[in-house]
Amino acid sequence: MKKTNLFLMLSMLFAALILTSCSKKVPDYAKLIPADADVVVRVDVRQLAAKCGFGKDDKMSGKLEKTLTQGLSEKAQKKVAAVMKSPAQLGLDLRDPVLLYFCRERGEFGMAGTVYKADRFADFLNVMGEETGSGKVSKTDDLNYITLSDVLFVFNDDWFFVTNQSEDQTPQAQAKAIAKRYASEKNPWAENEAFRRVCKKGGVMQAYVNGNKLYQTVYELFGEYTCYYVDESGEAPADEVTTVFDKLNDSQGIDVRNMDGVLDISMERAELKLSLEAVPCNDQGRCQVAKIDHLLGGKKHGLYMRMGIDLLAASLVDDPDDYVLGFLRQWIHYVELKYEGDARMTYRLVTRDITKTPMESFISLCKKELGL
Repeated sequence: MKKTNLFLMLSMLFAALILTSCSKKVPDYAKLIPADADVVVRVDVRQLAAKCGFGKDDKMSGKLEKTLTQGLSEKAQKKVAAVMKSPAQLGLDLRDPVLLYFCRERGEFGMAGTVYKADRFADFLNVMGEETGSGKVSKTDDLNYITLSDVLFVFNDDWFFVTNQSEDQTPQAQAKAIAKRYASEKNPWAENEAFRRVCKKGGVMQAYVNGNKLYQTVYELFGEYTCYYVDESGEAPADEVTTVFDKLNDSQGIDVRNMDGVLDISMERAELKLSLEAVPCNDQGRCQVAKIDHLLGGKKHGLYMRMGIDLLAASLVDDPDDYVLGFLRQWIHYVELKYEGDARMTYRLVTRDITKTPMESFISLCKKELGL
């Protein structure tokens, strides 16, 4: 190989490593998320705001600020207005994605991210604490915490974590337990293949869904009402009552408990793209991905469907003169569904306005309909 070609190849490889190493790995603050979370959502706040057109419309920003500050004291209004004008005043580093999670079994939710200026965040929370009568930010060692309306805020110079206040622990004890998770050398999310894929995606929002927890949730929430056989008398025998996931397992040998889900949402001009893929957790899961490929046609001859707005709307709305149908006709051009292979399905929504992202055109139409 010539020296020039080798140099070019190494240069390109080095550049690629720099680009991917910054944003594609599992972040350290993911350790703050409980390992048994049902769902973890990764949000690129800056990209989402840009794709939705926030900050471009001063009139809209003014209305949002007015709504957020309604009923607040003058001091709190000034603080919110300062953050609205310059988000950096909040003290959080929104250049890094924010992680949201939910654990249904404990009724626990939360949010984790990185801190830009801890003193600014503390100042904002102190103002909100005065507003709600919750006092000021407390400090233990290098850890700051405060409870506002049963929501606990914990942060230091590097990270922040927000969750519901525990009924079994004091705020200080809960804050220390959270900090202990971060101090651990082991990051369980870095060993989770589905979550690693979440962090490699480049859209505005991604989600990890625990397949086993999803199965339990569907069964507990819907149970026998989800899917069942009915005999000639119109009644379902008790031993044949089951969930839709059980039916999928019985008929195709596909068990969602052996797979986790990865969802990726991206937006470009006139296009909203949603990608859903199943990630095997074990050998059984890998076999089932192959079964899904066989069932849906694989990469070359996979399932494909394109539907115009009239056909789509007709399947959603009975009345052809319906207001919703008229709105959809103004917004959507067509939708497309395609099976990409390897248990990955892609949905595309293409809008009529090619100058804006789907969210920008949606917000614009809403403002038009509301006369704003």
